[in-house]
Amino acid sequence: MLYFLFFAVLGYLLGGILFAPIFGKLFNKDITGSAEDKNPGAANAFKNGGVACGLLTLACDVLKGLVPVAVCLSNNKCDDLLINQIGTALVLLAPVLGHMFPVYRKFRGGKGIAVTFGVLLGFLPYIYPALMLAIFFVLFSVVIVVKPNFYKTLLVYFCVSITFLIKSPFPGLRLGFILISLFVFLRFHLSEEKREKIEVKFLWKH
Repeated sequence: MLYFLFFAVLGYLLGGILFAPIFGKLFNKDITGSAEDKNPGAANAFKNGGVACGLLTLACDVLKGLVPVAVCLSNNKCDDLLINQIGTALVLLAPVLGHMFPVYRKFRGGKGIAVTFGVLLGFLPYIYPALMLAIFFVLFSVVIVVKPNFYKTLLVYFCVSITFLIKSPFPGLRLGFILISLFVFLRFHLSEEKREKIEVKFLWKH
């Protein structure tokens, strides 16, 4: 279990490095000051910092989730199923938790969406976990358009959690993503983002 705890702590510390403000300073841009939700994440890096700032932030946010998970899983020698399940869940959660509640910034961080993609990409070459997250984001952005993003994101995480409950090919994936979803719900609840009325539009009715 110490093996998994090491990568969980490492993942949390890496996750707590918020690259949007870092690259914002590099490009002399205020990423969060003019943002309605004050979120120091990739979306505002694109919006307020430009394409280069956004791409760098997105890449680093994904990588800080991917690296600790991929290294941990690729070197895991534990044969105990229960330890594998709990340990993997903690390692998946840690980078997202670090991004949302970073110890370096008085526990005020981002929403963790890009980092979630990163931890799920840590299962590569198996693409199923990250693909499910991408599919539901596309579904509720293009086919069944849910606005604002506040509600769309919560719906996506809920649907992916249900999907992993039905089919979870890796030990700890089910528990790990459910824990991530719970903390994402908490982070959105604490967000300064204005709660607009939910809108749902269907592609075939446009």
